Amino acid sequence: MISFLIGMASAVTAALGFGSGCVMLICLTLQGVGRLAASGINLLFFPLTGGVSLVLHHRHGLVNWKIALPMLVAGCVGALLGCWAAGMVPQQWLSRLFGGLLLVLSVRELLACFKKNAPLHNPPHGGAN
Repeated sequence: MISFLIGMASAVTAALGFGSGCVMLICLTLQGVGRLAASGINLLFFPLTGGVSLVLHHRHGLVNWKIALPMLVAGCVGALLGCWAAGMVPQQWLSRLFGGLLLVLSVRELLACFKKNAPLHNPPHGGAN
């Protein structure tokens, strides 16, 4: 049942664009799954939920392909480098780096909520090309 709830929470956050990996990795590690094993589970989960979300976002004109395609290429290179580095860095350091990244991003998002005249959302047409 816990695995189902983790999967559901990760899928919802993926569809909202929050990054399902963060939710899944945190929940799995709290359940006692090792950091690298949790990453492997996330990598299995992501193509399916990401693919469904991508199709729906594209249908609503919310994918800017001019921005997305170069990022995809860079992301593939980064994935190769990340896998290589993950095998060389102790798991404890990976957890610390991941926690630090989450902390920085969380503070950034909280501060953005309090900016005056900050838009709450992008318009439906989102600038897709």
